[in-house]
Amino acid sequence: MLEKQEFTTKMQELAQIIGYTLEVVSTEINELMAELKNGIEGIIIRGCSGWAKTGQLNIFGDYPRTKDGRIIHTAAASINVSEKKTAEQISRDIARRFLPEYRATLQKAIEQIQDIDDREDKARADIDRMIAEIPGAYCQDPYASRNGTATRSHVYVRGSYGNKIEIARNSGGLHGLTLQDLTTDQVIQIMNSIKK
Repeated sequence: MLEKQEFTTKMQELAQIIGYTLEVVSTEINELMAELKNGIEGIIIRGCSGWAKTGQLNIFGDYPRTKDGRIIHTAAASINVSEKKTAEQISRDIARRFLPEYRATLQKAIEQIQDIDDREDKARADIDRMIAEIPGAYCQDPYASRNGTATRSHVYVRGSYGNKIEIARNSGGLHGLTLQDLTTDQVIQIMNSIKK
């Protein structure tokens, strides 16, 4: 069973060997955790102490997040190694068994994040433009909804008679309108302006 100080020392040695920075070491009750970083790459190592001991260290990848903090669920790379191994032995396991798969999945995650961030930036710009150019337009929860994204935000326009237009953006970047409590003349005016 790894003791907390032994775990911390081993993680310091490991970080030095593989050229990563040891950023976090947590030795909470029955759990040992370390996070090693090297630029965008991150390795998290977890072990257990006390009654929860397994004799194994779980090594898995840390992945970047989107601008709004979401984690992209990609097939995460992970391996288990014996906690009895030295830092040198663990470093060889990381280099041979972990890093190739991790770097491949990390690249996929980065590409997905860039695509999501680009769509979110476009959605934010569209919402801002509608609010600026449509008199009375507002977004109740700017750039956020249940899943916290601009691409799901709705813009509303309230008319002088209590009528309301809801503008919803779909995932393809197009918009749908929901019209409520409009007079016949207003509906005709809106439809004729769209047809032009």
